[in-house]
Amino acid sequence: MGRGRGGGLRGGAHRLQPRAVRGRLAPPHRRVRPASRAGAHARAVHREEHRRRCRRRVQPFAPDGVAHPPRDRPVQRQSRLPHLEQPDVAPYRLAGADRRHRPQLVGEREPGHGSPGRLPDGEGDQDAGGQGVVVPPPVTSATEEPVRPRSRRGQRIGLILAVAVAVRGALFLLAGADERRFYTLDAGGYLELARHLSAGYLEPRSQLFAMGLMRTPGYPLFAAAVLKVASSVRALIFVQLVLSVATVWLCHRLGTRLMGPAAGEVAALILSLDPVSAIYANQLQPETLFTALVVGGVLTWVSALDTNAPPAAALSGLLLGLAVLTRPIGAYLALVLLAWGLRRLRIRVALAFLAPLTILVGGWIVRNDRATGVPVLTTIQGINLLEYRAAGALASESGIDVDEARRTLRVALWSRLPPHANAAEVSRVRTHLALEVMSAHPRGVVAGFLDGAWRLLTGSGLTALSRLLGDDDPESLDAGWKRTTAAALAFELAVVYGCASWGLLVLTRMGRWTTGALLLGVIGYFVLISAGPEANTRFRFPAMPFIALLAGIGVSARNRRAAPPPPVPATP
Repeated sequence: MGRGRGGGLRGGAHRLQPRAVRGRLAPPHRRVRPASRAGAHARAVHREEHRRRCRRRVQPFAPDGVAHPPRDRPVQRQSRLPHLEQPDVAPYRLAGADRRHRPQLVGEREPGHGSPGRLPDGEGDQDAGGQGVVVPPPVTSATEEPVRPRSRRGQRIGLILAVAVAVRGALFLLAGADERRFYTLDAGGYLELARHLSAGYLEPRSQLFAMGLMRTPGYPLFAAAVLKVASSVRALIFVQLVLSVATVWLCHRLGTRLMGPAAGEVAALILSLDPVSAIYANQLQPETLFTALVVGGVLTWVSALDTNAPPAAALSGLLLGLAVLTRPIGAYLALVLLAWGLRRLRIRVALAFLAPLTILVGGWIVRNDRATGVPVLTTIQGINLLEYRAAGALASESGIDVDEARRTLRVALWSRLPPHANAAEVSRVRTHLALEVMSAHPRGVVAGFLDGAWRLLTGSGLTALSRLLGDDDPESLDAGWKRTTAAALAFELAVVYGCASWGLLVLTRMGRWTTGALLLGVIGYFVLISAGPEANTRFRFPAMPFIALLAGIGVSARNRRAAPPPPVPATP
């Protein structure tokens, strides 16, 4: 059976084919392709590969104990058709390496994109001579196994996680001698709610109910679950350390998905050594749980957009909803993520993302409305706005002390309160009064924001570290070790910021605007929401994984491996 002019089949072979196959519009998998020497060679390679994969990979040894090359090592044989010789594809697939790095016919679709991940039988793009165009496999010697990139990556991330455990565990051991070192100003309220959940969230007449309106239930529920198993505060801190190490791994996964394994590994290493992440993970504060939920939510959201998968979007919405119930400052982060993915967002993915988020956050607001008559997420917002931001703006522009400004605002507040007002109604009046004062003193608001942003971004965490170490005066710098530690922490932070700036420049040069917009958007969100007179180093905690990702991109750009060679056509 031969091939006639125009590519037709001679000898009436076309009459033996189904009617749907004769036409030019027949499906590709139904068309009959004429046999060719290139196709025969590809089929022979495929059969040889299948035979090798069926054998057991046993390393033979000679009687003297010297290892011989494995039997399944592909042997380069002289082809009877040298002009059709193509690189053997078997070595890389037999090595169990990542399928993404195997030799691939140019034009062949990746697995999971509409075609099976195998070598086509005589199909694929062809050069001018009708021969397949392939990418040659990595060159390996006759006595060494092909490189297994996944196993090496696993070893590296294992070492990075071990570093994270060592840094956080060392602080835990130093502070564990006295349980009171784990406490902060807010820790007592969280633990009281964790031990009396019913009184704090289900009984409006209870004295703890006002505390429950101020503290959303995420962290108290988490603490109650841990304390129910082990009543010690040390156990709660230990679980927080596990979450902190898990956040390092999530940071690695997010960096790998955005910019590749090298960027993910460097970002995870930077986060594992970050002093702020290690110090505040050893304190009774919701930041550790909140940060883990935020990084997990961003990772699943990126995955949902890449794959158009509603289940991943629903998981992202669930994680971000839990994050909002842990720390209310994450209430508007979903808007940032939706705006970032708007160009490739599908309706079903958006609905799957918003459904659990709306149920959790909206459900809690409705619950507070039914209990107090005020649709409020938390009453802490009114306290922060009036006692810190409005008071700071008034003091800055009026030239008075902050405490005097607070006394003035409290008098104005009590004059506006209705009789028998509950905590939610007081919070609503606080918020309205604070917004009035801030709108009347805009320069003071800007000054307070800049001062808070500076402390948030440049704080070293030395005061919190001193508390963990049992220092009686944690805010002083009289001791020599404190000055040395402060200088070391400042140097580390400057290096991280320098690498992050370089990473942003690398993304700009590469044209990866979306990646830079995501990382800068999340970092900027936390700075804008948290910066104010009440801000301190602890408020940088949720932004550190994303700062580490920018720094990881900058560091890995210098050590980026050479790009793989372009496809090389077979020699005619």
